[in-house]
Amino acid sequence: MKRRTTTTISLGIAAVLGAGFASANFAQPEIDEAQMMELWMAAAAPGDAHDGLKRLVGEWTCTSRMYMAPDAPPMESTAKASCRLVMGGRFVEQRMQGEMMGMPFEGFGLTGYNNMRKQYTGMWVDNMGTAILTMNGSADQSGNVITMLGQMDEPTTGEIGKTVKWVTRFLDKDTYVFEAFEVQYGDPFKVFDITYTRAR
Repeated sequence: MKRRTTTTISLGIAAVLGAGFASANFAQPEIDEAQMMELWMAAAAPGDAHDGLKRLVGEWTCTSRMYMAPDAPPMESTAKASCRLVMGGRFVEQRMQGEMMGMPFEGFGLTGYNNMRKQYTGMWVDNMGTAILTMNGSADQSGNVITMLGQMDEPTTGEIGKTVKWVTRFLDKDTYVFEAFEVQYGDPFKVFDITYTRAR
C-alpha cells in the first residue's frame, strides 16, 4: 500500500510539473486562441503528401524475397495485403497475411506524413517479433520513392538499435516495391523486398 501511495504521489507531482512546464511554454508566444486553433488545424489537416499515400490503398498480392547473403539466392514467399485510409485520411493502415520462411505470417502497419516535421512516418508490428518498428524519412523530387530510416534489434547477433533503411518505390498505379536495407556496416545490403501487385 505504501509503494502504491508513493507511486500515486510521484505521478501526481509529475503531472503538476508537466502542466506547469506546458503552461510556461504556451505562455511565451503572444498568440490568441483563434490563432492557436488555426495553427493546430493546419498541422492536423491532410495535405498533398497524404493524397500521394492513397496509392497504397487497395487489395494486394505480395511476393517477398529474403536475402540471407549477397551471393545466395533469395527465399521467396507470398502473402496478401489489405490497405485502407484511417483517421480521416491521415494514415494508411496495412494488414498482411501469408507465410514467411514456411511459417504463418501476419503484420500490421501505419504509414503517414507528419506535417509538423515535414517527414513521412511509419510503424510496423508482426508475429515474428515483439518490437514496434518506427521509421521516418522523405520522398525524392518525383514523389515516387520514399526513403525512411529507423532502428531494429537483431536477435541472431544480439545487436540493439541497428540502423535500417526502408525504401518504397511506386512503379505504376498497380505496382510498388518495399525494400529493407542494412546500412550500418559499409555498403547497403538488401535484407528483403516485397513486390505489391494490385489484386484483380
